[in-house]
Amino acid sequence: MSRQSGGCKSDRCFRNTRWYKFAPWQIRQPPIGSVRRPKERWLVHKSSHLTGRMPNDVAPFTFLSPEDGPSPSAPSASPARDRKLARRRKPDDMTTDNFFQLYQSTAADNPLKHEYLKAVIIAAIEDGHWRDGDKLPTEQELAAITPFSLGTVQKAVGSLVSEGYVQRKRGRGTFIIPREKRLGEPWIFQILSADGDRFIPMTSSVSRRVEVESDAAWARWLCGDIEDRRIVRLDRIITAEDYRFVSFFYVDASRFPHFNDAPFDTLRSENFVKLIKEIYQVSPSRIMHTVRTAPLPRSVADALNLPQKTYGSHIEIMGSSAAGEPVFYQQLYLPAGGPRIYL
Repeated sequence: MSRQSGGCKSDRCFRNTRWYKFAPWQIRQPPIGSVRRPKERWLVHKSSHLTGRMPNDVAPFTFLSPEDGPSPSAPSASPARDRKLARRRKPDDMTTDNFFQLYQSTAADNPLKHEYLKAVIIAAIEDGHWRDGDKLPTEQELAAITPFSLGTVQKAVGSLVSEGYVQRKRGRGTFIIPREKRLGEPWIFQILSADGDRFIPMTSSVSRRVEVESDAAWARWLCGDIEDRRIVRLDRIITAEDYRFVSFFYVDASRFPHFNDAPFDTLRSENFVKLIKEIYQVSPSRIMHTVRTAPLPRSVADALNLPQKTYGSHIEIMGSSAAGEPVFYQQLYLPAGGPRIYL
């Protein structure tokens, strides 16, 4: 046994040493009256306390002062302590650390903090800072890397969920909804979850486009007294999780030719009201709904693979501008037994 143990002369002296727990390594304080150099300590493996022997690979190290810890060259005090410290560190994914600095200037100022934060996150999503399907940082992480409280972050994320940008998955987190599956605002209707505490993200696909000739009251309202009216109907199947329903969207093709000329793929999961607003600067600010219950039309039942004479809700939506000018007419056919709809 090495005799560089602070003046200990026997194994008995070694065994009577006072120990200070520093598992799995420990600091050995020599007995009172032993001869040693000032401020010198030894790291002794835990097994030496049981065997009375000091491992051969243990080397001394020196404290700068009794209060300073071991020198940087000393071994780690405890793997368990290292893991505990690692859990306190921020995530290594640096994309969560700088998105606010990158995109805060792109969002318009808003006195409502959660609306401003929501706009910054949307700007980051649209620019590809987070890719489709990526997991959004947790609300606690967002609160740590932005100058907003946890309550403000929760409001902002809740708005993103209701507007169809992200989706919460229980026990897994919040994820970016792929662009092709994103049906965003402005909302004419929304589907409520079973517990009623969130809106279900919706996706849509255009199955058919056809020109319609009709003398119904809605057609006369949509195109006025124009004799050569061109009404285009876009048939869509809208999916909200496991629930599917059909939408017929009618517009004046002479006034909004994009809906007659655009390929189907470009209209997938698009919000038609938003397209009208962006392309033609027309905003349907007045919305009127009517609801009735009746058997679904045969074409609707076939599209949804339902038996004939299946009952459901028939919702008619008429949208006009603030000046009262007609913009669109829409029919929704929702099979009975589905989730609640918010109008």
